[in-house]
Amino acid sequence: MGSLMQEKSTRTRPSQLQEWLLVSLLALGGEATKKDALDKMYEIFGHLLTPIDLTPPDTRPNEPRWRNSTAYERIKLIDHGILKPKSQTGIWKLTELGFREANGLMKAYRTDFKGLSGTVEPSSEPTIHAVDDPIFSPKADTDYIVNLSGGEFRKSRRHETLVKDFGIFAQQKGFVSATNVHPIDLELRRGQASILVEAKALYEHDSTRAVREAFSQLFAYEYFLRKEAGVVKFALFDEPVGEEHIAFLEFYKVASAWRNVEGDGWEFSPLARSYFEP
Repeated sequence: MGSLMQEKSTRTRPSQLQEWLLVSLLALGGEATKKDALDKMYEIFGHLLTPIDLTPPDTRPNEPRWRNSTAYERIKLIDHGILKPKSQTGIWKLTELGFREANGLMKAYRTDFKGLSGTVEPSSEPTIHAVDDPIFSPKADTDYIVNLSGGEFRKSRRHETLVKDFGIFAQQKGFVSATNVHPIDLELRRGQASILVEAKALYEHDSTRAVREAFSQLFAYEYFLRKEAGVVKFALFDEPVGEEHIAFLEFYKVASAWRNVEGDGWEFSPLARSYFEP
C-alpha cells in the first residue's frame, strides 16, 4: 500500500493535466486530433512531467501514463462542457466555455512559457463576456451517479445549482471561479488567495452528515492535491446547518457559507466573512 501511495503522489495532478490540455488545444487554434493535441502538450509541458508520468501503465504498455491519463481527463472536460463530444473525425475541440477557460489559462502560463502568445477566439461563435455566465448547466432534475476515485457518489441538480449560484456570486465579488479542478467542486481565486469549495446539498436536512462529508473531503483535497501554504478550505451548504456545526468547522479553520432561510442570499461563518464581507 505504501508503494502505491508513493507512486500516486509523484504523478501530475489530474487538474493540471486538464489545464495543460486546454492550453495545448488553444495553441493549436482550438481543435486537433488526439495525437496532435498530446504531441503539442508534450512540446510545451513535457519537461514538467514526472518519471511516473513517463512510464506506461500495465494496461497500456506502449503508451506513457500521462497520455492515457490525459485522454481520461478529456472525458471529464466534456462532462463539464469545456470540450465538445468526440466527432466522427476524432477531433478534440474546445467549446465556447472551453475557449474562455483556455484563454484565461494562457494568460497565466504565458509568463513561464514564452512559446505561448496571443488570444484565440472560436471561429464560428461569438465570445460571451458577461460576468454572470453560468459555470455549467445542470442536465436534469433527477439524481445521477458520478464516479470518483474511491467510489460512486450520488449528486443532484440541487448540488450543481448550488455550485453554479455560489460561483456566480463569487465572480461578482471579484473572484475567478473554476470548475475544471476535478474532484474539487469549485475553486475560487483572487490574487494569491485560493479557496477550495466543497458543496453539499443536504439530504433530508441531515446537517451532521453533510458537515462530516465536507470536512473530510476538504482535508483530503488539501493533503493529496493542494499542500501549498495559504489554501483555504471552504464548506458550502444549501441550507443552514446549525451553530454547533459551524463552530466545529471554524475550530479546524474551515470557512463555511449557506443559503439563508429565504433562499435568496448567503450567510457566512466568521472565517468566511473575512473573504466575502470585508
